[in-house]
Amino acid sequence: MDTQEDIAAAGLEAAAREIDMICRSLRTFHDVLPAPVQETSLQDLAHDLPRSTMMRATIRNVIADRLRPAMADLRAAATYQTERPVPRQLWNLTTYSGETQRRLHDLVVEQNFTAHRSDDPEDTWEPPYTPEQAGLKVYFEHGRWYAAWRKLEVPDSAPEAEQWEVLRLEEDSANPGHLFYQEV
Repeated sequence: MDTQEDIAAAGLEAAAREIDMICRSLRTFHDVLPAPVQETSLQDLAHDLPRSTMMRATIRNVIADRLRPAMADLRAAATYQTERPVPRQLWNLTTYSGETQRRLHDLVVEQNFTAHRSDDPEDTWEPPYTPEQAGLKVYFEHGRWYAAWRKLEVPDSAPEAEQWEVLRLEEDSANPGHLFYQEV
């Protein structure tokens, strides 16, 4: 049986889909309008804008500044869940264990070597290399956990300290069960 909140959440998601359809429709109008040469240069700043340039710019701004944020807000509200208490300390970071090492390794890979997508398909971060290519190591030394990997985008001629990412892994005291990275 659906609650009033479930019904409202479904309505918010439906509204977000309608906004998405409106964005697509506006994009179609945008794409059929001619793009004058002035639109691709700085010349249009010094003169009256052609009508099609003004309409194209308005469509882009409405989609980017108003409709996409509205769509994201509606979807966030539709999927919102009240926070459940997070179990205190999901691992013991004061001693070594193989299980803790595997769990930390998986979290470091998820947070630093996995693509991050947002609601905007053009705003996606793709990792430049895999953890294996970077030589990721998660290890316990001197009573602390560390993660280290080679930053392959840094040239070999750079100082060694700039070629490596070395982070101390701690539990986030403000968010138990989550990692906090501290640069070494």
